[in-house]
Amino acid sequence: MRKIFAIAVIAILLTTSVAGGLILLKSGASGWNGSDLISPSINSRDYPSNSIPGTLTNNYLAPQFSLEWRMSEVYSTYGGIAWVSLNNTGTGAIFVYQLSFQWSGTNISSTRPAAALIQTGEKVEVGLLSFLAPSSAGHHQYSIQLKLAVQHRNGDWYDDGSTSIASHDILVLSSASSTNYTIYRNSPQYYDRVNKLIDFSVTAQIAQGVKEHFPGGYSIMQVVDSYEWVRRNIEYVADPQDYWQSANETLSLRTGDCEDYAILLASLIGEIGGNARVNIIDGHAFPTVYIGSNVSVIPSVRDSISSYYWVNATDVHLTYFQDNLGIWLVVDPVGIQYAGGLPSLSAPSSSSANPDQWTFESASWCYEIDATGKTNGGWLSFL
Repeated sequence: MRKIFAIAVIAILLTTSVAGGLILLKSGASGWNGSDLISPSINSRDYPSNSIPGTLTNNYLAPQFSLEWRMSEVYSTYGGIAWVSLNNTGTGAIFVYQLSFQWSGTNISSTRPAAALIQTGEKVEVGLLSFLAPSSAGHHQYSIQLKLAVQHRNGDWYDDGSTSIASHDILVLSSASSTNYTIYRNSPQYYDRVNKLIDFSVTAQIAQGVKEHFPGGYSIMQVVDSYEWVRRNIEYVADPQDYWQSANETLSLRTGDCEDYAILLASLIGEIGGNARVNIIDGHAFPTVYIGSNVSVIPSVRDSISSYYWVNATDVHLTYFQDNLGIWLVVDPVGIQYAGGLPSLSAPSSSSANPDQWTFESASWCYEIDATGKTNGGWLSFL
């Protein structure tokens, strides 16, 4: 996307923060007010047991598979994530019941349950591994371990126990110094442009599926499931022409870039009953979702999101904005890929004791656009 310079017309000076960092805010067109905002209920997903789904046997059978994983950027102390997939190349089904991450030469590790059944010839995303990292930047070695069982032709299962994948090298990055930037809320030249493309109704079928996965009222589980639907089903395709697709266009094409992701996910959040924003910085756009009036919601939201991914809450950082309306959780499918992960073009901040503190890498401005689905009728549309 191209950088478009803001023209200040009438500004109300307020303050807002990014997990504790003070910035300047300038307000523009109308958007959400306090009475519009709906906090999602805090619910959770049951963690799976490590029970193998069938009769065990001592008859040895070697599992045959290949393991793949996509690593996020990893920051000192803060850590990162890996999405792990297994390709079953053997003659029997494989059941993965535990995943682990270990930094070589340290006691820093993370273990989570899994419940992934992979049939012969299938490739399945086993799940997310979240982990902390060594305190020193530079190259470090790590390994991934999994516990699995393999199925004989007669249906019995052989528990193969723990298998370790050979150590791999990764560059652990340093945290960044906090940057100063200005937030412009609902600037007219972006407010109408975004909200002309927001369409709650076109996501109705997806929203129904989300509500079937997690029945009941609007909840954190539904927010995360909506995020995961977009992450898994829309292919990222860069757009050098900077054409912004409507939610309907993105659903039809099943491709899009960061603005298209943000507009679609904001539309879906609105359809399931929540409030979202589209946030725009130089070179990127990403959505946020309202989760509560103050930071007291963060621990319970962290526990809830961790249960969705079956990971340890102590290994999970949440990225959010705080303003006079409340807390807005980052849900960027292009950033570190879990609900609450760092948005693209940002990094953990080294200037705060708050482990969730983060900053943009170089942005000097951020436009926050409330995804109301309504426009101001072209007011100041020439800007």
